[in-house]
Amino acid sequence: MCFLLDQKNKIPIVITNDITVYKIGYFIDYLGMNLFSSYFRNFSYAVDELCEIDEFPIIRNEKGLDVLDSGFHSFIKITQKVKNMVSLPLRLAKFIITKGSLCLKNEELNEIVSNQIIFKGLTNV
Repeated sequence: MCFLLDQKNKIPIVITNDITVYKIGYFIDYLGMNLFSSYFRNFSYAVDELCEIDEFPIIRNEKGLDVLDSGFHSFIKITQKVKNMVSLPLRLAKFIITKGSLCLKNEELNEIVSNQIIFKGLTNV
């Protein structure tokens, strides 16, 4: 999932409250550990475990567009477009971007990228 920056919001903000977001991927029960593997980046998350990166991802320009490839990419809300992407074996998962995290939003594309995130569990579409 490549994040396209909103031209108005190019500076990461520190969030003041936890934000609920969503990802699409695979749910795996591995040796009793409930893991979620993101479809777009193949990164695995354990329930209630904080995942973080040390520095905010670097913005790069690609063909005239400002993009981010790294960081934790998520959907801001469950839209019809998101629902249409979910079909077995893909599942929809709920995550929390924790208070104090750095993030960039693109409201128009329903996307957010952050430097911290916690997998909370699966959710229904």
